[in-house]
Amino acid sequence: MSDDGQDDFEDQEQEDLYEEPSEGLGAGEMDSEEEEELKGARPRKRHKGGSRFLDTEAVDDDDEGDDDDDEDNSEDRAFIHDDDIITEVASARSGSRSHYSRRSGESGAGGAKKRQGGLGFLHEYEGDAAAIVEGIKERARRMEDAGSEDDLMRQQSLQEANYPQLSDPKMFMVKVRGGMGRELCLKLMNKAVHCAQAGQPLGIKSVVAVDHLRDYLYIEAYKADFVISAIGGLNGVYRSKMEVVPINEMVPIFRTSWNKGQPKTDQWARLRRAEYKGDLCQVKAYDAASEILTIRTVPRLDIQSAVECIKRPKGQRPAKKLFRPDDVTKYGGMYEKRDGYFWFRVKNENMRFDYQGYLWRDLKLIQVQWKDVNPTIDEIRAYTMGDKIAPKMLPTKNVDFKIDDTVQIVTGTEKGLKGKVVEIKGNMYSIQPSKEFSLNTILQCTADGLSKSFSEGEHVKCIQGAQQGLSGMIVSVDGGQCTIFSDITREQVTVFMNDVETCTDIGVAGESKAGQYHLGDLIRVDMNNAGIILRIEKDQFVVLNYDGMKRNVAIRDVQGLYHDKRTFVSDVHGTAVGLQQPIRVIEGDFKSKCAVVEHMYKHTLFCRARDILENNGLFVVSGRQVEALGGDKKRKEMSDRKDAPPTPGSQRGFIKPPTFAAGQFGPGGRGGQR
Repeated sequence: MSDDGQDDFEDQEQEDLYEEPSEGLGAGEMDSEEEEELKGARPRKRHKGGSRFLDTEAVDDDDEGDDDDDEDNSEDRAFIHDDDIITEVASARSGSRSHYSRRSGESGAGGAKKRQGGLGFLHEYEGDAAAIVEGIKERARRMEDAGSEDDLMRQQSLQEANYPQLSDPKMFMVKVRGGMGRELCLKLMNKAVHCAQAGQPLGIKSVVAVDHLRDYLYIEAYKADFVISAIGGLNGVYRSKMEVVPINEMVPIFRTSWNKGQPKTDQWARLRRAEYKGDLCQVKAYDAASEILTIRTVPRLDIQSAVECIKRPKGQRPAKKLFRPDDVTKYGGMYEKRDGYFWFRVKNENMRFDYQGYLWRDLKLIQVQWKDVNPTIDEIRAYTMGDKIAPKMLPTKNVDFKIDDTVQIVTGTEKGLKGKVVEIKGNMYSIQPSKEFSLNTILQCTADGLSKSFSEGEHVKCIQGAQQGLSGMIVSVDGGQCTIFSDITREQVTVFMNDVETCTDIGVAGESKAGQYHLGDLIRVDMNNAGIILRIEKDQFVVLNYDGMKRNVAIRDVQGLYHDKRTFVSDVHGTAVGLQQPIRVIEGDFKSKCAVVEHMYKHTLFCRARDILENNGLFVVSGRQVEALGGDKKRKEMSDRKDAPPTPGSQRGFIKPPTFAAGQFGPGGRGGQR
């Protein structure tokens, strides 16, 4: 191409760039004023989406043809069709590529940048129109991803710029009394404001108390002396336990802890401290801001000792008993009735009781265990005042239902409907209603709205709870609980429905060992009481006392094993009775029973008989109510000789002195010589 042709092409391209047709007017309808304004206006840049191949077409066509095309196709210039793209690609391959490469070389870097956003990338794609369009979309996606990566790197750089540096104030970690971090933070903030108003600033920059580190305060200051002077006079702060936090550990301190949930109203929980440790309680209210729980529990209160100021032995807890105002007046004490509660002062604490006698207390969340609490039937019955256990009082547990399990819907409009599980999808269970309900529709329920269902006569086994491992036959069903007749102990035990499943084998409840204690061991319950272990549960023993009564004893209250291997008890005839010796009961509730002695405590025998079903065959009798059978003959002869009366004229107990002749030495000395 000649230089004149090159100049004409550039002039034509410049005119196309400056041309801006208006809506509603043709190319020839523009008046002179608009032309003057257009000539004096600054030229606008072409849209990046425009095609660079339009310049080549403008050179080939004459001026008149361009004017006609502009009038006829003014609306078609708003967008580019796929067919136009294909045509442009073909023309680009035929010869325009070399022309633009030469132009870009002449115009330099500025011209290359001006053409960067056009359709010059189309020569990279081969194939039909669909492939080209897909390639354009892929290129747009890559550009978008590159932009998001740039934003992410920019955010990371900004975050790193905000990290603490060596020139920033240091952070000091101060140990405080348990759970007082937030309270002391507010006090220190008020102190800083007051000192600043008085013209004596403390010199600290900030004070932080985080929720997941309640026993620490984090104070920002340039010097440790500023921190020591700031915490001076505050109760609950340990000045000797102050450390500097390393720079790389400052940021993790302020990371928000995960949401651990919160207790719900009427949820079961257990107390953790003082003499109520391990006792069941019921949540009545919860304040998330202050993390204060209001609970209700059965009180452990010795009213006589509280009124008469008698000091109880250390480590001995009062028994559980509901509060009664008559017990206070009986011992000469006083109580107050206001706000619907009874108020009774014990030492320096005003204790609050409701009209039913339960104790209400406000505790911190850390003083209560409210997760994974599985109360027993007997513990829940202490809150029913003798009534039946309501369904809302049953503990919520994660129950895994299986295919063909018989269940009952406990929530919603289908409450009370029974059926079988036919399909499980995640947490959704498909229930086929029983034939008695005449429904052919499959119902969808979650695990929270279902409960296991059994009928009388089924053989089941406890798979969780306090009676885990116990097997037997269901003899009665009452709401969400059932009573089982044990296969081994022949006792009736009430358990929750969701704690059992059908089975054919036979099992015994509880474990056989807990630390140093085994089933059948004789343990010391307190200073004046001992008993034999009948069953080992999660955190307590079921013990048969020396008085023949059963009781639950917490493992932490056991005072050790009682060793009775060298102990003997006299029977009705005065014969010594030892361990593993057969005896016969001659009076009392177990008269004519034959048994073997398992353990002994003082004058009491713990015996086992084969024909007794209760308590694994164990029972308690006094030594004066039994007679020994067989046993050691030598021990029996010694006992008979001891009890035999002396014979008349007997020389028993008299020793005749020896006689010696004169000059004869006596045995063992020279006493015969004079």
